Amino acid sequence: MHSIITLLLMTATIAAAEKVSYENYKVFQMVIKKDDELKFLKDLVESRDDLSFWSGPSGSIPTDIMVAAKALDYFTEHINDSGIKYEKFVDNVEALIERQKAGKETIFGWKSYHTLDEIYDWFDNLPMKYSGKVETIIGGHTYEGREIKGVKISHNSNKPGIFMEGGIHAWDFTGHGYIFDQRIALQH
Repeated sequence: MHSIITLLLMTATIAAAEKVSYENYKVFQMVIKKDDELKFLKDLVESRDDLSFWSGPSGSIPTDIMVAAKALDYFTEHINDSGIKYEKFVDNVEALIERQKAGKETIFGWKSYHTLDEIYDWFDNLPMKYSGKVETIIGGHTYEGREIKGVKISHNSNKPGIFMEGGIHAWDFTGHGYIFDQRIALQH
């Protein structure tokens, strides 16, 4: 019995550690002109786990939707029936990721996405760069037991603070991280 449990735990650990692949995921872009189109897109994306917004939904900027390969027929059928005009923006998300990795910056920057380990390393180095102004904090732990790290910026303990949440989606961090970096640099 003990070896079965060990085998199950090892299998679960290996499965959880596998790299997520976005092979043949596509991104489609559209400009929404009416409120009913906006509602349609929100409902469409919320109806499935294999559709997600990259930007928007908005009537003022182009809206981008990532579509998993297995949802492509479903998406195109529904979007064609709606009459919303769209175009393919990214043909293969995995290929885009690989191209970006190949040209990845050698220092931490804002022109490419980073792994969670890279982001946490950046967090851990901030207190050395901005001594006395920045502290890395642990906000809790994930269901899997991983730390949820954050950064506390303090210029004077008597001043009120703000709380910014980000990184709910993988592509969220870049904007929030940039704001933190610029805020710290301006006060340093």
